[in-house]
Formats: sequence, C-alpha cells, structure tokens
Amino acid sequence: MHRFALVISTVAAFAPAPRISRPLSRVGAPVPVATARVQPTLAAKLPGAEFDGCVAVQGSWLAVYYGYMWLSASLPSDASENQKTWATRCFLNMHEQAPAFLAAFWTHAIFASPARAAQCGAVYVATRVLYGIQRFHLKGGMSVNAGLVSTVPGYVINLYLMTTAVARRCFGKVGFGASKWAPLAFFPVCVSLFLLSGVVNEKIKGQFEDANAKFRPVPPVPDTGC
Repeated sequence: MHRFALVISTVAAFAPAPRISRPLSRVGAPVPVATARVQPTLAAKLPGAEFDGCVAVQGSWLAVYYGYMWLSASLPSDASENQKTWATRCFLNMHEQAPAFLAAFWTHAIFASPARAAQCGAVYVATRVLYGIQRFHLKGGMSVNAGLVSTVPGYVINLYLMTTAVARRCFGKVGFGASKWAPLAFFPVCVSLFLLSGVVNEKIKGQFEDANAKFRPVPPVPDTGC
C-alpha cells in the first residue's frame, strides 16, 4: 500500500499541468479574450496595386469608346447630315487614335511610371468627351479653336507618353519628362510636326498631279457638222 501511494505521487509530480485556454477571473469564470480580425482590403490581396489608376482609365476609355460607337450605329434613318457627321466623327476620331493611345499609355505605365500614365490617361479620356461636346455645340462641325482644345491635347499626350518611355528605357534618360509640366513642352512639337507635314505635302503634290494627268478624260470634239 505504501509503495502504491509512492508511485501515484511520483506520476502526479511529473504529469503535465492542465492547459487553460482562457484566463480565469477571481471567481473562476473564464474571461473572454478579444481578438481583432484584420480583413485585408481587395487592393491588398491583388498584385499590381500601383496599376489601379491605369485600370480605371482603361475602363473609362472603353466606356466612352462604346458610347460613341452606339451613337454612330443607332442613328435614325431620317437623321440630318449634321447629326450623322457628329456621331460618325466622334466615334471615328476616337477609333483612329485608339492604337496610338493604347500603345503609348500602357508602354509608359509598364516601363516608366504607372502614376504618370494614369494622370495623362485621365486627361486624354476627358478630351475625348470634350470633343463630342464641342462638335455637338457646333452642330457636327469643327473649328480651329475646338481642335486646339480637344484634338491636339490627345496628340500631345500620346507623344509625351511614348517618347519619355523610349528615352528612359532605350537611352538611359531616367529623369526625362519627369516634371509635371513636361507634357506641355510637347505641344509645340506636335504643332511643328503638323506644319512640317503640310510643307512636305506641298513639295510632293506635283508628283501626284503628273500621275493623275494621264487619267483625265479627253474632252469631246465639238460637232462642227462636217
């Protein structure tokens, strides 16, 4: 009996203490432990959060693109020529510039600065909306002032985005175009290139006039009654 009691006491001495999952209060009741659950936001879960602004611009651009396309495709059969011109040019102008904008926009976003690409892209989409408003106000027509406000800025933005990306990546000009005012410097560049293209066309027009001369119809010989 004495040996059995000794064995029991030895086992009890080396047995692990019972685990208490919650602290006990003075009266022995478990005290609830508050655990804060931090739910990560959706942006934190997805990779590439720095491109969120670019994705927003791309979505806005597509909305405007389809809006103009549907306006052009749903013209009533009795629409006036001015309305047809307005709806058609709003869509075609955006469609014609789509390859240049999308290429310049995403090239700059991926290889230069997604933040700057998002800023310029937002301005570009705004000018596309302004283009439609201006031509609506002009009853489908277009003016030089309207072009300077809504059309030329699109050329400036595309040229800035692509040129700066190429300069930084291909020529090592890391700080090229980093200033917030840098896009404005491309405005005279676009105007100069446009004027230069006019000079080139003026110089080469003779080549096409000579080529078209042989296709001109021969005037009929007047009937003299002979």
